Amino acid sequence: MDVLALVIDAKQSLAFQLSEPERVRWVSDTQIDIAWKALIVFTPVMILFYYVGNMIAGPLLRFAKHAEEIDPDRAPSRPFSEQGTHEIKVLAKSLNDMHQRVHHLVDQRTQMLRAISHDLRTPLTRLRLKAEKSKQPELRQAMVSDIQSLTSMIEEILGYLSRDATTESELNVDLSSLIGTVCSGFEDMGHSVTFNAPATLPYVCRSRALTRAITNLIDNGTKFAKNVEVLLAKESNGEILISVSDDGPGIPVELRQNVLEPFFKMDSSRGSREGFGLGLSIVQEIVARHDGRLSLKDAKQGGLKAEIWLPAKPRSQFV
Repeated sequence: MDVLALVIDAKQSLAFQLSEPERVRWVSDTQIDIAWKALIVFTPVMILFYYVGNMIAGPLLRFAKHAEEIDPDRAPSRPFSEQGTHEIKVLAKSLNDMHQRVHHLVDQRTQMLRAISHDLRTPLTRLRLKAEKSKQPELRQAMVSDIQSLTSMIEEILGYLSRDATTESELNVDLSSLIGTVCSGFEDMGHSVTFNAPATLPYVCRSRALTRAITNLIDNGTKFAKNVEVLLAKESNGEILISVSDDGPGIPVELRQNVLEPFFKMDSSRGSREGFGLGLSIVQEIVARHDGRLSLKDAKQGGLKAEIWLPAKPRSQFV
């Protein structure tokens, strides 16, 4: 405490106590009291709102998340939990019933495709055998060519509607060997297909579906070009690049997104061949099933370059 003393004489003196400077208070006691009362009143209300909102919004958010992640081919018959309030139970039951109906429709489609596949392939095989017995070379060649075109179109549409790409299990395979086998098959048929890849490149994927995607791209190149180059590489970030380039007429930039749509056929020289226009659509679906991406670019040779980018995965080991 600060004190100022003033001596008057030997027996008397005056002492002065210095007052403390007045503190500036930004918040008064009244305002603090009001704030505490408001906090006491509104805190239970806020807790109640949070609880009620969580009861309503929580299950809806979980339903939305499950709906995005659900696999129609591997999910249980009733994937949504039918628990909670009455409204949530009704919603969950409706979603489960819808899932079962969709699954039933998909199963019916699969059975129908199997029947069509058998019923159409058998007579086509008989027609081919009969055509090859024809003694007129020109007529035999024309008939066999038409039968091959019809068979290819049937295989294309059945392949597009097939569920093989979704039900196939993932396996650890050597991509270099897998793609090299596909390229060798086209070389054996007389096509000019070159393949550049590392000696081995293990990767976990749906091997049959990925083989089909690569086959479609190479087949598309051999139809419209003389030379096809296939490249397999692993990027520094772990992504897998599979590119198929050709020296054909290419695809105009404005149509590259359209050719990925089902049943789209170009009017240009590259789209004049027979077919339903499903080849690239099938590739797009298979790549999407692998969480990858497909892009179409200009090739150095002046044709089309299709790039498949597959996501990085943990290091694979053969067993």
